Amino acid sequence: MEIRRLVEEIAADKYPGCDYVRERVQKELDFLERTERFNEIETLVEVKELVGENQFFVSEGSLLVLYLLGLSVVNPMPAHYYNRNTKEIIFDGSKNYGVDLPDKDGFVRDGFDIPEDYTIHQNEPFYMETEIDDKHKDKVIELIKKKFELKYEKRNYIESRIFKPEVVSEQEKISFCDTSIAFVDFKYKMGWYEAEEADELREFAIKSFMKMRYLDSKILRNVPKDEYERTTAMLKKVKSFDDVVYFRGREDNKLEIKNKEFSDDSIKHIYPTNRQDVFKALLENGYEIEKAAEVARELSFGKTYDFSNLNSSLGKYLSGITMQFSKDAIVRIIIKLYIINKCEAERFSEAESELFKEWNKKYDCFISDGIVNFRQYAAAPLKIACILKEVNSIDGFKWSLTDFIKKGACGATWNVVSRWTAGILFGKSFDEVEDIDEKKRKKYLAPISVINLKKTPGGAESDDEVIAKFARDDKENIKKELELYDPDIVICCGTGNIFAEEILEREHFEWTQVSKDVFYIWDNNRLIIYTWHPQQRAKGRGKEYMYEKIAPLIRNIIRDVGAYNGYRC
Repeated sequence: MEIRRLVEEIAADKYPGCDYVRERVQKELDFLERTERFNEIETLVEVKELVGENQFFVSEGSLLVLYLLGLSVVNPMPAHYYNRNTKEIIFDGSKNYGVDLPDKDGFVRDGFDIPEDYTIHQNEPFYMETEIDDKHKDKVIELIKKKFELKYEKRNYIESRIFKPEVVSEQEKISFCDTSIAFVDFKYKMGWYEAEEADELREFAIKSFMKMRYLDSKILRNVPKDEYERTTAMLKKVKSFDDVVYFRGREDNKLEIKNKEFSDDSIKHIYPTNRQDVFKALLENGYEIEKAAEVARELSFGKTYDFSNLNSSLGKYLSGITMQFSKDAIVRIIIKLYIINKCEAERFSEAESELFKEWNKKYDCFISDGIVNFRQYAAAPLKIACILKEVNSIDGFKWSLTDFIKKGACGATWNVVSRWTAGILFGKSFDEVEDIDEKKRKKYLAPISVINLKKTPGGAESDDEVIAKFARDDKENIKKELELYDPDIVICCGTGNIFAEEILEREHFEWTQVSKDVFYIWDNNRLIIYTWHPQQRAKGRGKEYMYEKIAPLIRNIIRDVGAYNGYRC
């Protein structure tokens, strides 16, 4: 395999006649040849072909060469439109990231604007690392050791989740030259990111990524109200992928100085918030290119420099940096989490569909339930399953409860459940959700799962003996449903005893009483809540009562357990 020729052919085929691509590729290839990296890259290409799955990408995301070879998921070119049929490319400097460009008929939007100059002017070699499914370990090692002397290491991977003990797994890692491969036990087949998914990636970054990275742990830990409100206010300002990358770099860099001017900048795009942007700022202020690359990198490893030659504000800012991510690392993390979220959602969808396909044959009028929105359930900081009795329906047709909820649902039941999830997952107070409309129901019900113990229609009044019989008859399928959704919290809505006796098969148990409205037990590190059915009609149990006496108490249980570990982003 001749890497230079291969890359040139791929570039000429995908971007024919594009001077930018041709010139950048030649510059990068010259750098890689000069630093003797061709053998490593050739080997990674062979490994990718051997593995044969679209789940293999290296950590380095600033080189176009690696993207063209299918080794990087990040297209580092400036924002552009690309027509896959005509192979026309149109660069558009109005945005920094292709995902933020407006749609153009016949074109995909791509490019994450990561210049190559920072990487190729480093004194230190750039490092490449990747993860491969453990099932490929033997053949990958056999291939690589024919070319390189391997260094074998072990690394500990810690998997943590609320209420569950940390799981520490030992993973084997091999290194050669400036490249490493870790062998991981993937729970499901990973995927890839394609430019056709620009809108989905942008929405995930702005909403799901930002919420789970900066807000979810604060909600579940009941942080002081002013801290929660500050974060919420900043997140509301995030309107683009560009804002997400800037915010991530700005919030997660380490500044030794405390200055209101800097803290108020979280979304104003004033200061350089990643290594490439620091490099660019130094070039604009007269630094030689090699020196700018050195300083931008070393700042992130605690080295200090004298910036008195820069304007006072920028100089102060740079003097306070003790750690900062590279732009390609920030972008890659967001894309990787997007891919994981997409794959988890697909796994949920496929498995649920297969379960209901068989279950459906049992009843003439089967009402399916389940996860409302697969992508949002996969991204939720807490997996919540609401256990209800049956649907109130007089027709004899098969239909989907989750389709009904996706369209906005209606009625007292779903208004109450919406308020509960708004309080538990979104940190909302009653005043913020007193009035629930279709839009709010769609938002607050999206990240949960719903399980009816009786999968056929019922009426306005349920017979608990009938519900218990159906639960008993469908016990194995309901257990499969519960195992698939793997909720952290199960909220039994007037169904606590039936669920505990028939599904959990707990013959001897005692609910822990929090109040006259909330009880709980633990089952295999899962919190089982027993509370009123959302349409509880007893006098005095209005919508405020049904929120204030339930949602805050559940959040207090979560806080008191002290087991929330947050997202590792």
